Amino acid sequence: MGLKDFFNKLTGKTKEEVEKLADKAEDIYDKTKEKAKEEAAELADKAEDVYDKAKVKAKEEAAKLADKAGDILDKTKEKVGEYKDKAKVKTSELSKKAKEEATKLEDKAEDFYDKAKVKAKEEAKTFVDNAKETFEEAKEKLQNSKKDDKKDKTEKK
Repeated sequence: MGLKDFFNKLTGKTKEEVEKLADKAEDIYDKTKEKAKEEAAELADKAEDVYDKAKVKAKEEAAKLADKAGDILDKTKEKVGEYKDKAKVKTSELSKKAKEEATKLEDKAEDFYDKAKVKAKEEAKTFVDNAKETFEEAKEKLQNSKKDDKKDKTEKK
């Protein structure tokens, strides 16, 4: 009887240890999943901040360019009255070009934001997938350990 008790205690301890490891793995998985969500949210927030700043900067630059175009118009009117119609055409072109450039800057900012958001989601997904894989491996090891315990108990009988 002493030997049987010894082996029962030994397999019971192993089972307890495996269950503890599985619990730890599950806790790690949950924490990792939460951390990935937090970091993805932070990255999305940062990307949105960059986008907002770029959009504001693009509008400021467009306003400056529009102001410069207006200044050019005023100076042209003052200095070259005889070429008034030609100056208006040129200034209009400059204003149009300034608006086009501002639109390009805004588009680039939006592209950057979209790419950053996609990248953040991809990174978070990879992180969560890796955590899931680790959890599944731990779960599989626990199940195999339980099967081995049952097999050992069956063989001992």
